[in-house]
Formats: sequence, C-alpha cells, structure tokens
Amino acid sequence: MGTAPPAGSGWRALGLQRPERRRKTAALGVGAGVAAIVVFVAVQVLVVGLLQAVGVTLPALDQSRFNPLDGNLPLFLLMVGLAWTTIAFGEELFYRAFLVTRLVDHTRVGRWGAILLAGAAFGVVHVAEGPVGILSNGAFGVLFGWIYLRSGRTLWITVVGHGLINTVRFALLYLGAV
Repeated sequence: MGTAPPAGSGWRALGLQRPERRRKTAALGVGAGVAAIVVFVAVQVLVVGLLQAVGVTLPALDQSRFNPLDGNLPLFLLMVGLAWTTIAFGEELFYRAFLVTRLVDHTRVGRWGAILLAGAAFGVVHVAEGPVGILSNGAFGVLFGWIYLRSGRTLWITVVGHGLINTVRFALLYLGAV
C-alpha cells in the first residue's frame, strides 16, 4: 500500500504542466533565449569595459573546456542533445523550479531575494568559465529566475530559452567562431 505524495510536489508544482498554448510558450522561450544572450554579452562587455576603465583586467571568458568541439560533428551533436536534456532541463529544474520556488515559498527572502540568490548560485557553479563567466551566468540566472516567476512558474519557457542558448553556443564553438 503506497502513500499519496505531499500536496504540491508533482511535476505541475514545478512548472512542468502541459502548456495550454504550446506555440506561445515556444515563442516566449525563444524570446527568453534571445534576452539571455543579450544579457550574457552585455554583462561581459559592461563589466570588462568598466573594470578596464579603472585599471583592472579580468581574464576573458574561459571556454577552453569546449575546444574539442571545434569541427567535431559527432561531439557537437552529442552536446546539442545534452544541451536540451541534462543542461537546459536539469539546470532549470534545479535552479528555477526547485531553488527559486523553495526560497520564495519557504523562506523570508522574498521574490527578488530568491531570484538573486539562485542567480548567484547559478553563476558560481560556472566557475570553470572564470570571473567573467560567473558574472555573465549569474546575470543569466537572475533573468531566468525573474522569467520563471513572472510567467507564473512555467518552467518550459526557461527550458526552451536555455536550450537555445546552449545550442547557439555549441554551434559557434563547433564552427570555430568563438
């Protein structure tokens, strides 16, 4: 004999309900991805520019761990598959659906406190990309935390946006453009 799961603990509570309007959700996801690319690049340009203006130099975004992608079609295809599954889905499930939701619902940090804390955690786990990567990914995490809450906790929008960002990034790395 089993027990019923706690109320609000299902997929729907995490923002994974079937979208009523799939095209709208997909379009919002594309918009989220474009916005995240803009934020990611803007933070890099602004932070590096401001720090250089005051005489501080940070190392560039470190993408060296992705060097094997350059011209490697099988690895590129694998990485795109991972971009949509473990990376986009997994990171959105943890950082937005779990962490932001738990901070908002079970602490006193409020919506913006939850968004900022989860964004900071998201940035820090990208430490392999160096200081600029931490800041860029942190800003991306803040944006996606806001989108997640603003959308009524619809996770599919950020999953689509995140998948697109990583697909574009891996395509640029595969082509040797970055």
